[in-house]
Parts: sequence; structure tokens; C-alpha cells
Amino acid sequence: MDAPGESRLAAGRARALTAKAVLGAGAIGAFAVFALLARSSHASGSTHGGSVELKTPASFLSSLQQGSDDFEGGQIGPASGPPQASTGTS
Repeated sequence: MDAPGESRLAAGRARALTAKAVLGAGAIGAFAVFALLARSSHASGSTHGGSVELKTPASFLSSLQQGSDDFEGGQIGPASGPPQASTGTS
């Protein structure tokens, strides 16, 4: 004969299993709804028209055409190697 506590445990487990199934189905349904809303609100392609060609500024082109010696080391910043490693003493 089953003890009264075992039937209560079985009923509780059945309720827990049902609750888990309902919550899982609700989560899947909510995910599907949000996925459809995101898909409908965000276009997959560009709707802003055609692409525009980028133009190089004339001042940059003229500086390139002045000569190949313009871009030597140290012109933008000092020409230096990596920092020297040193150990600290206290």
C-alpha cells in the first residue's frame, strides 16, 4: 500500500512537470513573437538609395603628387623604436 506522502509527492511532481511545460511553451511563443516583430520592424536591405562613391580630398591628392620625398620617417611623429624595457628598483 502506498504511503500518503508518496501520492502527494507524485501529484506535486506532476504539477511541476505541467508548469515547466507551460513555461517552456510560453518562452518559445514569446521568442517567436519577438523574432517576427524584429523582422518586420528592421529591413534586411538598405532602403536609402544607391551607394555613393567616396572622393579623395583635393588637398590630399596634391600633397601626394608633390613628390615621393614628402613622406619620410619622423614627419608625422618622431621616428622611434619600441620603448626600452627597464626594471624598477625600490
